[in-house]
Amino acid sequence: MKKKKFQSLLVLSMAISIAFPSAEAAAADSPALKMGSKGTSVKQLQLDLKKETAPKKAQRAAYPSGFSRDLKKGMSGNDVGKLQSYLIKLGQTLKADKKFGTQTYNAVVSFQKKNKLNATGTADLKTLNAIVKANTTASAAKPLAPAVPVPYPEGFKRTLKSGHQGPDVRLLQAYLTKAGYRLGVDEVFGKNTFEALRKFQQSIKYKDNGIAGPKTLTRLVLKATVSPAYKGYSFSGKGWGHAVGMTQWGALGMAQKGFGYHDILKYYYTGVDFKKIDTSKQNIRVCLSKEKTSVDLNGTGSYSIQDMQGNVLFEPAAQTPTNVTVEDGEFLLTNGDETAYIDQPFKVVSVKGKYLSHKKMNYNGVLEVSFSDNKKKRINVINRLNVETYLQGVVPSEVSSKWHPEAIMAQTLAARTYALKHLSPAGKWDVYDTIDSQVYKGVGQEAANVNAIINGETKGEVITYKGALINAYFSASAGGYTVGSGFVWSTDFPYLVGKPDPYDQSKYAKNWWTYELSFEEISKRAASFNIGEVVNIKIVEKKYTRPTKVRITGFNGTIEVSGSAFRKLMNGDAMKSAIYSADLVKNEPVKKESYPKG
Repeated sequence: MKKKKFQSLLVLSMAISIAFPSAEAAAADSPALKMGSKGTSVKQLQLDLKKETAPKKAQRAAYPSGFSRDLKKGMSGNDVGKLQSYLIKLGQTLKADKKFGTQTYNAVVSFQKKNKLNATGTADLKTLNAIVKANTTASAAKPLAPAVPVPYPEGFKRTLKSGHQGPDVRLLQAYLTKAGYRLGVDEVFGKNTFEALRKFQQSIKYKDNGIAGPKTLTRLVLKATVSPAYKGYSFSGKGWGHAVGMTQWGALGMAQKGFGYHDILKYYYTGVDFKKIDTSKQNIRVCLSKEKTSVDLNGTGSYSIQDMQGNVLFEPAAQTPTNVTVEDGEFLLTNGDETAYIDQPFKVVSVKGKYLSHKKMNYNGVLEVSFSDNKKKRINVINRLNVETYLQGVVPSEVSSKWHPEAIMAQTLAARTYALKHLSPAGKWDVYDTIDSQVYKGVGQEAANVNAIINGETKGEVITYKGALINAYFSASAGGYTVGSGFVWSTDFPYLVGKPDPYDQSKYAKNWWTYELSFEEISKRAASFNIGEVVNIKIVEKKYTRPTKVRITGFNGTIEVSGSAFRKLMNGDAMKSAIYSADLVKNEPVKKESYPKG
């Protein structure tokens, strides 16, 4: 015990010898002290230690209540907030945000100059004492005045309570919603509004009477404006495509469960039958390009430019590109140094066993080039070929050639039926080569096993309803539930009805996309509705698990739009499917700065 006490004494003596030379000198004239020393010399040394450290303790005690350090620009904390409060009471204009910024700095300089202090902008010990003293003096000198009523925040002119109605109640509900108390915004002060208001009052330690007076309203507006509970919405969804008719991933799931292609098609197309037709002479016209100002044509071997009757108009060099543009109502063909003008539609024909090329893809059949309209300024390119040959470039573009054979067969019948149903002799073409019809990628996508299915067991086989070809619509995934045709288009077909799709086990059957928007961005997108800042989105109606009506609530009004219109409004490319949900995204809590203890 004595050893420990002496060690402490020795450490303190060394500290004093460095910091206070006078103490060191005094110790030099005293008898030597060592472990176990007693008497008046030890007591005197202890008294000297207390006397030497007293000034520092006194200095700390000299700060006014609530302060323990000099305050300067860049600092933050409760003591900065206290300083700001004192300065505001002395007439300085600044924001009380507990952050020592430019406003606070200027206010301190102004006070220092006014009180003939060193204008450093730092609230040091002397400045802090002067500020506190000035506040005390000002408070003592000011006579008691009658209480000034707290003004209502903008948009409010009365105290609101249960039973009230009107735009100000709507504003109250909007602010409560933005502050995190989710309730309907309907301009009626009912039970939900009352309970939400009470919870807010409890959170700020006000009397929870459910009455919105000026103080409560002011705090509510501040909370909703400065630190709203949520920053926006996150949308997520499932499914891929229009979901009418057969789903390709569902067909694969059924095939893997042992269903044959007829059973698969009968499940997705209600009440259908099958029959075979002769397609050996049936051509189809596929639009590869439309309304272009310039196109390139080529061949994998020799090819020629012919009129529609088969007369040769131009013979490019084999396997070299021919560029086609329009000049003064005529086609201008350029192949190397050779050029030709043609004033009528023409076709591009390859020698037997070779293919034609366009858009970096190779094609069977012939390519037909025509003007897009009577103005003769733009170009269309159409691929004319047999429908079965066309399917060889469609089926493996729509589903994987590695899929179960029964799923590929189901896709083959759907694609063939769709193609034949959409033949349009009076039109410029029958189908597109994109998802606007069916995806068609020409020769390069063909697969031997798929070609065998198309030209073998299923050749010429189509799907019918009461003897007529059906509209054999299909898509990748319905997200677990297909829809009736009338849900997507204007016509209901008895064989295209919505039903569960439990066989689809793809990623699209679950939520696979997410899209987040801030309230600010949502408000911008809804600006044309004049409902003000948006505070709430609610899906109010669904069909086939898909939103059909969405309510958007703003400070100034509420609107309801269809589920598809809402997708388009928020960004249809980002909201990738018709099945979606809308979930609030919480604001991250504001992190408070902290200082080391002391």
